[in-house]
Amino acid sequence: MKILVQGDLYMKVEVLQACVENALADLGLSLEFETITIETVVLDVPLPAPEEGKSQDTWNPASGSGSKVYEFHGPIDLLVEPIRAADFMVMHTAAVTQQVLEAARGLKAIACGRGGPVNIDLEAVTRFGIPVVHAPGRNARAVAEFIMGLILAYDRHIISGWDGIRHGLWRQGLFQYHLASPGLAGAVMGMVGFGRVGRILAPLAAAFGLRLLACDPYVDKQAVAQYGAEKVDSLDALIPQSDFVVILARYTPETRHIIGARELALMKPTACLVNAARGPLLDYEALYPALKEHRIKGALLDVFATEPLNAGNPLLDLDNVLLTPHIAGATQESVLCAGQMMSADLRRIILGERPVNCINPQVLDAPRRWDPQSLRQP
Repeated sequence: MKILVQGDLYMKVEVLQACVENALADLGLSLEFETITIETVVLDVPLPAPEEGKSQDTWNPASGSGSKVYEFHGPIDLLVEPIRAADFMVMHTAAVTQQVLEAARGLKAIACGRGGPVNIDLEAVTRFGIPVVHAPGRNARAVAEFIMGLILAYDRHIISGWDGIRHGLWRQGLFQYHLASPGLAGAVMGMVGFGRVGRILAPLAAAFGLRLLACDPYVDKQAVAQYGAEKVDSLDALIPQSDFVVILARYTPETRHIIGARELALMKPTACLVNAARGPLLDYEALYPALKEHRIKGALLDVFATEPLNAGNPLLDLDNVLLTPHIAGATQESVLCAGQMMSADLRRIILGERPVNCINPQVLDAPRRWDPQSLRQP
């Protein structure tokens, strides 16, 4: 049985292969691996100049290609040749287009180590009857921890203190009463969305004494209460109470700019906005004047409308922001979690069982195109 493993400098092929080997160790299968590493995924790149726009080498939307894939890395046809002999593919960010699928004569399933496998043409893969398993929540703990890190780093002047020392300044002025943090105990965190990240973030924030509010139309009051938070029915109720408005919603066409000029106007002037979810959830054009005019205290941002962040972005000129380069989910634990989730579902598929995290489950109800026994050693 041949397994194609595509990784990169973050999601290492060695880790993914080891997860698959561990999950299938007792099934008596003869495993053959082919690995592909995309080495440009996590390299440092200069912020592009305003006239340059987005770097196509770093963030490839396949615009104009006719393909229904985006947020992929590497050449769009990278997998065409190596996939021809594969029975299964374990992957991260390469493009899976119709052209790739047409070359995949014997492919039985794809395992993608992302929460949302937007680099796969899901319409095409479903037409081909190939199940796609993925890793929702793989980095939920990492993102929750990072959000608390952003809040602590900004609220307690950790970054500005270090920046001063690095530039030869002992910023004793940060001890002034009007600059000092009011403290986190008793502050209110308002969570916009209450999915996997919110359910891990809630007890972390509660440990610092924050009071928790959550607004999510898809989660009932009892489920929110289990995590020590109080459900409110609207953003109009949540935002004015919150000292930290934390965007946690999943991006869909309906949630685009869920926080815009209207919502920013509801925030207290002493409140901070936190976005480590997805850039399009926030209207950045509306955010800038709110920060510039100090209508809100600050913004802690790990994601942006355009990435990499443009070197001419006006947010870079503000002193009430903390900006990081979309790294909230980057932990080794997240890689291992993704590998284990994918491998467990591959095992289920091989055994003829239903996978837990299949993004196109309709293909599972069709007659199986191959016999699991054919994969076993004679």
